[in-house]
Amino acid sequence: MEDNKTIEALNEINDIADISFDQKNKDGLNAALKLCNKYDQEAINEVEVVYLNFIMANIYNYLSYAENNYKTKGYDLNNKYNERELFHLRYAMSLNSFNELLKKQPKLYFSILTNYANLLNFLGRTIEAIIQWNYCLEINPKFSMAQCNLALGLITYAYWLYDNEHRNIFRAKIKYLFKSALKGDISNEAREDIHRNLKYFTKIPSNKILLWLKNESKIGTSKQEIAYRNWVLKKELFLNPLNDLCKYSIAASDELHLPNMIDSIKIEKKSYFGFFNNLKQEFVSARFLFYESTDNYKFTPHFSDKGVLLYDVSIDFTLFNYDTEKLKYCFRSLYSIFDKIAYFINKYLNLEISDNKVDFSNVWYEKGNRRSGVFHNKIINSQNIFLRGLFWLHKDIYNNNDVSGYLTDPDAVKIKEIRNHLEHKYLKVHNSIWEKDKHILDDFRDKLSYDFRDKLSYDISIIEFERICLKLIKLVRASIISLSLMVKIEEDKFKEGLDEKEIAEIPIDIINDKYKIKF
Repeated sequence: MEDNKTIEALNEINDIADISFDQKNKDGLNAALKLCNKYDQEAINEVEVVYLNFIMANIYNYLSYAENNYKTKGYDLNNKYNERELFHLRYAMSLNSFNELLKKQPKLYFSILTNYANLLNFLGRTIEAIIQWNYCLEINPKFSMAQCNLALGLITYAYWLYDNEHRNIFRAKIKYLFKSALKGDISNEAREDIHRNLKYFTKIPSNKILLWLKNESKIGTSKQEIAYRNWVLKKELFLNPLNDLCKYSIAASDELHLPNMIDSIKIEKKSYFGFFNNLKQEFVSARFLFYESTDNYKFTPHFSDKGVLLYDVSIDFTLFNYDTEKLKYCFRSLYSIFDKIAYFINKYLNLEISDNKVDFSNVWYEKGNRRSGVFHNKIINSQNIFLRGLFWLHKDIYNNNDVSGYLTDPDAVKIKEIRNHLEHKYLKVHNSIWEKDKHILDDFRDKLSYDFRDKLSYDISIIEFERICLKLIKLVRASIISLSLMVKIEEDKFKEGLDEKEIAEIPIDIINDKYKIKF
């Protein structure tokens, strides 16, 4: 990092914040925050802006702990400190100079990414956090901070898995990560924490289990099926927690479902398994539509596209073909799953929101009234980490830079915008040349007497549309897995409150693949 007065001053502020936190001095934290707010971010260079926002994120992290007597971060959904921490981390990552840090200041670069993953994990978005930690480790496999925090995130994930075999595989990976982290450059405090955690994994034969994971088995009966399943594995898109750990054949199935549910004398829950069946089928079908439409570029049009009269009205290489429409159908189907998850939550938690009113934007609020800003008491009082994760995902999609200063994931903003234009307006998808040579096209059209630009469309290149659609697949996958884990937590609580005479596990048969055809 540049050696100048601004950096030196920021280092001092960072030290003040760290010392104040260690001394549990909230006034000192607020004083450090005031010093940060005095900076005009337009008057300093971008690297300094990244560092400033990193420091501010750390201060809000400390203040969240202070709000909860320094025991843990505040869980309250109204906790603005968590929002502000998220804002500053995302803002730092959004700047052009952020990626330059990988070469110039890798320690700061990885610290920001790891802190962002840690926050996502705390907010209940563990699966998305795993993606961030793994990204750090792909670039720097020996980055101890990412190894340690990934292990901690996997502990939360593993604890709520209903499959004991999966849980043991997770434990093996956790033990491996902790031991790897001990080989790196970490603080004495972190080293003590790792040794404390490792005590719970001493009997886990991690090397043996992780070696067994690599035993490959056949994942399909045709070249096409094998190619598809390998693609899903590499993209980590199977509805299978093991696909968050590895890309081996053991993870090449969509075997996640709901955990065992307790059917008491008063409550019938069998319908939820049918509902979850539907969520899964819609997801895997949309996933395959995406694969089909992006797998390869075809040199001849599909026969269904032939003879369809269309006019070239804007000279912008708009794509009109079957594959592009499949991609649009994929997007629509995936997005609709969010509202279905909301319907499930409403019924399962008995929130009593009207069926024709509930959706993913309002299920969190009293009587489904999002505008009131009053959270439903069963939501605000819940300690269910995966329910909290779904709530924070809803904030990304629906709270677009709202008055609280919350900064959404820029891709989530695009997802919502694309969905609105797909359903209600006009989405125009352009061939890749449109993005690569857009300036040439603009220059050409500027010379024409007539303005050919489309005034009604939302424009996006096919490359960007595919990227955003893949991001949506990952978000929906994470949401479906989180829903299953949310139910596991609630069922465990539900079981605690019942007499054994009232409890009966729901008997359910598995549908054989041979019956998944029309007859």
